[in-house]
Amino acid sequence: MEKLKISLCVITRNSEDRIFKMLSKHREFVDEILVIDQSSTDNTKEEAKKVADLVITKRCKGASDPDRNWLYSQARNPWILYLDDDEYLDDELIKALPNLLKDNVDIYWIKERNLVDGVDIKEILGDDFHPRLFKKGYVIYQDQQTNVDHTYPKPRDNSQVAFINYYIVHERTLEKIKNSNRARNRVATQQQIEMQERFINQVELYLLNKK
Repeated sequence: MEKLKISLCVITRNSEDRIFKMLSKHREFVDEILVIDQSSTDNTKEEAKKVADLVITKRCKGASDPDRNWLYSQARNPWILYLDDDEYLDDELIKALPNLLKDNVDIYWIKERNLVDGVDIKEILGDDFHPRLFKKGYVIYQDQQTNVDHTYPKPRDNSQVAFINYYIVHERTLEKIKNSNRARNRVATQQQIEMQERFINQVELYLLNKK
């Protein structure tokens, strides 16, 4: 597949077991890969450097949002694709990318297929849309260092927005969700902690019922 004028942006921490595979899957069709490593204590940075064009180390903040705006500003391409280190594009979305970039759209909201221990939890999260493919400069995230919520960005005025029925696959284990939550809890508010604990309990019960 021809490389597209897309900069893939990833913010990660302690993902040495998956970051190389994840980046490699998208390397064949994106022109640039930029990675922020939030002070990993394993070999994440070394594994990312095998594939990425740029790997920058920043301090761990418990969440990715505070680093997003800076990372997006470093992209050399007109389009930005943001993915977590445990996400990848569905094959149908990859095939559709060339045509999507030609449409008169500035920000694409894309569905996530959320898998936990291999089980789709759509019954919990529903059609989980996120703005993950957009033109550079068209989305701005909260730039506060204590933000641990997965917030939605502010779009540029008069942006053309589309919600599309293609998927980003988010594949996690329940243990990884719990570990990520422990990291966030160090800087989270009590309300944020309680909300995340309710979500984890809901997922845990759902998985037990699916066995």
